[in-house]
Order: sequence, then C-alpha cells, then structure tokens
Amino acid sequence: MVRIPRDFELPGDDAITRKDGQRLINEPELPRSLLALLVTLPTLDEEFPPIEDRRRSRSICNNGISARHLSDLVRRPRGRIADRIAEVGEQHVCTSIIVAAELRYGAAKKASSRLTAQLEAVLGAVEVLALEPPIWSRPATQSMQTTCS
Repeated sequence: MVRIPRDFELPGDDAITRKDGQRLINEPELPRSLLALLVTLPTLDEEFPPIEDRRRSRSICNNGISARHLSDLVRRPRGRIADRIAEVGEQHVCTSIIVAAELRYGAAKKASSRLTAQLEAVLGAVEVLALEPPIWSRPATQSMQTTCS
C-alpha cells in the first residue's frame, strides 16, 4: 500500500497508476459520464484566479461552457451548473481548448494539486473542442440557449 499526502489526494475512490519513462503517474479513474463524475467530487473552497469572461452571453453552452461556468462546476460539482447540465443533457455539454487551457493555467498558478486534479477529472468527462472552425461555427442547440442565473 502506498500512502499519498493529503495535498496529492485524487478525487473518487479508484485510481490508475501507469509508468511513463522513470516516472509513476497516478490519475483518478474517471466515471463514464460527467454527471456520474460530479457526484463523486468534493466541493472545494479554493478559487481560480479571476477569469475575464469575454463572452456577452450568459448561456451554459453556445459554443461551449465558459471559463467562469466551468470553474464554478469544478469547485462546486453538485451546484447550479451541474443542475443545468442534468436539465439539458450532458451530451450537449462541451468546452473549448482555450477554456481548458485558461483553467489549467489558473490551477497551475494557484499551485493547488487538489484544484488541478479536480479540473483534470472534469475535463476528462467533458468534450473539449479543438481550435478549428467548428468551434466557432458549431450551431447551438435550442436547449443550450437558455441562460443560467
């Protein structure tokens, strides 16, 4: 048995250990769906650095979940964003590689292993769209045009 310091604990009950060169990498075993994952994650009291939301729309997903909404989902996995995802269906949920990169940068800047692990778990369960024309020309579904309050 290997004991992991509290700061390096992974979300969930199961982990995958793999070897990469001379390193052993422990990663959380991700549930098959976003909603199943969110039920297993704790609420975090840690904040991301301030995120400038450049979009005017407050929708959860026109072209993807905004950085503000995704950071809220990571920190409060059973909060209002998770409720909204359950309403519209997780098959309609996506985010952009830009949002993923912004949040990864923010988590690295905070130097929080818990925040980073939880962010990676959520990103592993969300479709992350590549930076190519479909990301900005992808039509929004009617259900995703409803705003979150």
